[in-house]
Amino acid sequence: MKTLRLLLVSAALVVLASPASAGLVGATVTGTLKFGANPTNYFDFTNGYVPAGFLNSNPNGITVTIGAGSEFGYNDGFSSIVANFSDTQLVITDILGSSSAGAWTMTFYSTEFSSFSISGSPTLVPITLNLPSTGPLMTVIWGGAPTSNGIQAPGTYSATINISVPDAGSTALLLGLVLVAFALATRSLRPKPARVLVRR
Repeated sequence: MKTLRLLLVSAALVVLASPASAGLVGATVTGTLKFGANPTNYFDFTNGYVPAGFLNSNPNGITVTIGAGSEFGYNDGFSSIVANFSDTQLVITDILGSSSAGAWTMTFYSTEFSSFSISGSPTLVPITLNLPSTGPLMTVIWGGAPTSNGIQAPGTYSATINISVPDAGSTALLLGLVLVAFALATRSLRPKPARVLVRR
Protein backbone atom coordinates (compact mmCIF):
# COMPACT_ATOMS: atom_id res chain seq x y z
CA MET A 1 0.00 0.00 0.00
CA LYS A 2 2.86 2.40 0.79
CA THR A 3 4.40 1.74 -2.64
CA LEU A 4 1.10 2.49 -4.34
CA ARG A 5 0.69 5.77 -2.46
CA LEU A 6 4.26 6.79 -3.28
CA LEU A 7 3.77 6.15 -6.99
CA LEU A 8 0.47 8.03 -7.01
CA VAL A 9 2.05 11.05 -5.31
CA SER A 10 5.00 10.93 -7.73
CA ALA A 11 2.71 10.84 -10.75
CA ALA A 12 0.72 13.80 -9.45
CA LEU A 13 3.91 15.80 -8.87
CA VAL A 14 5.11 15.06 -12.41
CA VAL A 15 1.84 16.35 -13.88
CA LEU A 16 1.67 19.46 -11.68
CA ALA A 17 5.34 20.38 -12.11
CA SER A 18 5.23 20.21 -15.91
CA PRO A 19 4.33 23.33 -17.92
CA ALA A 20 1.04 23.37 -19.79
CA SER A 21 2.87 24.02 -23.04
CA ALA A 22 6.41 24.35 -24.32
CA GLY A 23 8.02 27.06 -26.43
CA LEU A 24 10.82 27.41 -28.94
CA VAL A 25 13.21 29.60 -26.95
CA GLY A 26 16.23 27.51 -26.03
CA ALA A 27 15.66 24.99 -28.84
CA THR A 28 18.17 24.50 -31.64
CA VAL A 29 17.23 25.09 -35.27
CA THR A 30 19.13 24.50 -38.52
CA GLY A 31 18.40 26.82 -41.44
CA THR A 32 19.01 26.94 -45.19
CA LEU A 33 18.40 29.65 -47.78
CA LYS A 34 18.64 28.73 -51.47
CA PHE A 35 17.86 30.70 -54.61
CA GLY A 36 16.21 28.88 -57.49
CA ALA A 37 18.04 25.71 -58.48
CA ASN A 38 21.30 26.90 -56.91
CA PRO A 39 22.24 24.35 -54.21
CA THR A 40 24.32 26.85 -52.18
CA ASN A 41 23.09 27.51 -48.65
CA TYR A 42 23.30 31.28 -48.24
CA PHE A 43 22.58 31.08 -44.52
CA ASP A 44 26.06 29.56 -44.25
CA PHE A 45 28.42 32.41 -43.35
CA THR A 46 31.31 30.77 -45.23
CA ASN A 47 29.62 31.87 -48.48
CA GLY A 48 30.13 35.51 -47.52
CA TYR A 49 26.56 36.84 -47.29
CA VAL A 50 25.78 36.71 -43.56
CA PRO A 51 26.18 40.09 -41.84
CA ALA A 52 27.66 40.32 -38.35
CA GLY A 53 25.17 40.35 -35.49
CA PHE A 54 23.04 37.41 -36.60
CA LEU A 55 23.20 34.10 -34.76
CA ASN A 56 24.26 32.32 -37.97
CA SER A 57 27.23 34.66 -38.44
CA ASN A 58 30.87 33.61 -37.96
CA PRO A 59 31.66 31.40 -36.06
CA ASN A 60 28.25 29.95 -35.20
CA GLY A 61 27.16 28.30 -38.46
CA ILE A 62 23.74 27.21 -39.67
CA THR A 63 22.61 25.52 -36.43
CA VAL A 64 21.74 28.06 -33.75
CA THR A 65 19.86 28.29 -30.47
CA ILE A 66 16.61 30.23 -30.57
CA GLY A 67 16.73 33.15 -28.18
CA ALA A 68 17.82 36.77 -28.06
CA GLY A 69 18.57 38.34 -31.43
CA SER A 70 17.69 37.32 -34.97
CA GLU A 71 18.63 33.74 -35.79
CA PHE A 72 19.30 33.97 -39.54
CA GLY A 73 20.38 36.83 -41.79
CA TYR A 74 21.47 37.38 -45.39
CA ASN A 75 22.54 40.43 -47.38
CA ASP A 76 23.93 40.58 -50.92
CA GLY A 77 23.75 44.34 -51.37
CA PHE A 78 20.49 44.11 -53.36
CA SER A 79 18.24 42.50 -50.77
CA SER A 80 18.35 41.81 -47.05
CA ILE A 81 16.62 38.75 -45.61
CA VAL A 82 16.00 38.06 -41.92
CA ALA A 83 14.43 35.00 -40.26
CA ASN A 84 13.63 35.71 -36.63
CA PHE A 85 12.09 33.15 -34.25
CA SER A 86 10.14 33.79 -31.07
CA ASP A 87 8.62 31.29 -28.66
CA THR A 88 5.70 30.58 -31.00
CA GLN A 89 6.40 32.23 -34.35
CA LEU A 90 8.82 32.78 -37.21
CA VAL A 91 8.88 36.22 -38.85
CA ILE A 92 10.57 36.42 -42.26
CA THR A 93 11.44 39.87 -43.56
CA ASP A 94 12.79 40.59 -47.02
CA ILE A 95 13.93 44.13 -47.85
CA LEU A 96 13.89 44.17 -51.63
CA GLY A 97 16.25 46.50 -53.40
CA SER A 98 15.06 45.35 -56.82
CA SER A 99 11.66 44.50 -58.29
CA SER A 100 13.21 41.53 -60.11
CA ALA A 101 14.34 39.67 -56.98
CA GLY A 102 14.63 35.94 -57.55
CA ALA A 103 12.65 33.21 -55.84
CA TRP A 104 14.04 31.54 -52.76
CA THR A 105 13.39 28.51 -50.57
CA MET A 106 14.08 28.37 -46.84
CA THR A 107 14.11 25.26 -44.70
CA PHE A 108 14.24 25.08 -40.92
CA TYR A 109 14.73 21.88 -38.95
CA SER A 110 14.11 21.49 -35.24
CA THR A 111 12.92 18.53 -33.20
CA GLU A 112 10.72 21.00 -31.30
CA PHE A 113 8.54 21.75 -34.33
CA SER A 114 5.11 20.13 -34.26
CA SER A 115 3.05 22.01 -36.87
CA PHE A 116 2.96 25.42 -38.55
CA SER A 117 0.71 27.70 -40.56
CA ILE A 118 0.94 31.11 -42.23
CA SER A 119 -0.53 33.82 -40.03
CA GLY A 120 -2.64 36.70 -41.32
CA SER A 121 -2.01 38.24 -44.73
CA PRO A 122 1.69 38.28 -45.57
CA THR A 123 3.03 41.10 -47.74
CA LEU A 124 5.77 38.78 -48.95
CA VAL A 125 3.76 37.16 -51.75
CA PRO A 126 3.46 34.64 -53.26
CA ILE A 127 4.65 32.61 -50.25
CA THR A 128 3.74 29.02 -49.39
CA LEU A 129 4.51 26.31 -46.87
CA ASN A 130 5.27 22.90 -48.25
CA LEU A 131 2.68 20.30 -47.28
CA PRO A 132 2.36 18.44 -45.03
CA SER A 133 2.79 21.39 -42.69
CA THR A 134 4.08 19.36 -39.77
CA GLY A 135 7.46 19.13 -38.03
CA PRO A 136 10.27 18.68 -37.63
CA LEU A 137 11.10 20.16 -41.07
CA MET A 138 9.56 23.45 -42.22
CA THR A 139 9.91 24.50 -45.88
CA VAL A 140 9.01 28.07 -46.85
CA ILE A 141 8.88 28.99 -50.55
CA TRP A 142 8.71 32.49 -51.97
CA GLY A 143 7.94 32.74 -55.67
CA GLY A 144 10.05 35.84 -56.29
CA ALA A 145 9.04 39.36 -57.23
CA PRO A 146 6.96 39.37 -60.45
CA THR A 147 8.39 41.41 -63.31
CA SER A 148 5.22 41.98 -65.37
CA ASN A 149 1.73 42.84 -64.14
CA GLY A 150 1.57 43.23 -60.39
CA ILE A 151 5.23 44.13 -59.99
CA GLN A 152 6.39 43.90 -56.40
CA ALA A 153 8.18 47.22 -55.93
CA PRO A 154 11.37 47.55 -53.90
CA GLY A 155 10.52 47.83 -50.21
CA THR A 156 10.11 45.83 -47.00
CA TYR A 157 7.94 42.71 -47.12
CA SER A 158 7.26 40.11 -44.45
CA ALA A 159 5.43 36.93 -43.50
CA THR A 160 4.61 35.48 -40.10
CA ILE A 161 4.38 31.74 -39.49
CA ASN A 162 2.75 30.29 -36.39
CA ILE A 163 4.62 27.32 -34.93
CA SER A 164 3.24 24.71 -32.57
CA VAL A 165 5.44 22.58 -30.35
CA PRO A 166 4.73 19.27 -28.60
CA ASP A 167 2.52 19.76 -25.55
CA ALA A 168 4.68 18.99 -22.53
CA GLY A 169 1.60 18.95 -20.29
CA SER A 170 0.00 16.12 -22.27
CA THR A 171 3.24 14.15 -22.16
CA ALA A 172 3.46 14.55 -18.40
CA LEU A 173 -0.18 13.51 -17.96
CA LEU A 174 0.43 10.39 -20.04
CA LEU A 175 3.47 9.54 -17.91
CA GLY A 176 1.42 10.03 -14.76
CA LEU A 177 -1.32 7.70 -16.02
CA VAL A 178 1.27 5.07 -16.93
CA LEU A 179 2.72 5.24 -13.40
CA VAL A 180 -0.73 4.88 -11.86
CA ALA A 181 -1.57 1.91 -14.10
CA PHE A 182 1.74 0.27 -13.23
CA ALA A 183 1.11 0.77 -9.52
CA LEU A 184 -2.37 -0.74 -9.72
CA ALA A 185 -1.11 -3.68 -11.78
CA THR A 186 1.69 -4.34 -9.32
CA ARG A 187 -0.75 -4.24 -6.41
CA SER A 188 -3.18 -6.64 -8.09
CA LEU A 189 -0.41 -9.12 -8.93
CA ARG A 190 1.08 -9.10 -5.45
CA PRO A 191 0.53 -12.54 -3.88
CA LYS A 192 -1.87 -12.51 -0.97
CA PRO A 193 -0.63 -14.02 2.29
CA ALA A 194 -1.96 -17.50 2.93
CA ARG A 195 -4.54 -17.82 5.62
CA VAL A 196 -3.63 -20.05 8.49
CA LEU A 197 -6.52 -21.87 10.04
CA VAL A 198 -6.23 -22.45 13.74
CA ARG A 199 -8.46 -25.11 15.18
CA ARG A 200 -9.63 -24.69 18.67
